[in-house]
Amino acid sequence: MQFYEWLNQTFWWLDSSIFRATNELANNCPWISSVARFISYFGDKGLFFILLTVVLLVFRKTRKVGIVLAFGLIFNHLFNNMFLKNIVARPRPYNEVDEFRLMWEAHSTAFEKSFSFPSGHTSMAALVGVGLFVMLNKKYSWAFLLIPLLMGWSRIALFVHYPSDVLAGFMVGIIYLIIFVYLYEEVLK
Repeated sequence: MQFYEWLNQTFWWLDSSIFRATNELANNCPWISSVARFISYFGDKGLFFILLTVVLLVFRKTRKVGIVLAFGLIFNHLFNNMFLKNIVARPRPYNEVDEFRLMWEAHSTAFEKSFSFPSGHTSMAALVGVGLFVMLNKKYSWAFLLIPLLMGWSRIALFVHYPSDVLAGFMVGIIYLIIFVYLYEEVLK
């Protein structure tokens, strides 16, 4: 049994329940798909997160978080896209389950070429959003936690990732953040 087949079986109830609820919501609120596309656009090719990181690197007051995010985003791209996704090789939901393909055709048609697990958009968003929350002033930085939540929701609402892919994206993004905060504190500081 392939690992992705185990994921499909283990998380079937969670994934199918969330997809069915999302489909019902999208049927009743057609604008949901447009909002999801808009949010998801900010994760495409990582450009928003890269630009934000460059801005953080420019200012001395935010350079530490910029360095951590820069290394984290590079590692996220290399490890997720060139290794993890290819090892797990989980097909996109619309390529695997007819019911999910119909939902995708009705509400999204956002096409992705790569494998599904984990969600790269969500892992980048978790790395950046949680990183900004942890490393900046808590009085304002709590709002950055919305970044991974909205990004993860958008990937599910577009039916391009299983909810379990999004959950894995949250987890690996936070793990990468922990690794690079630790390395910054122990090596670069």
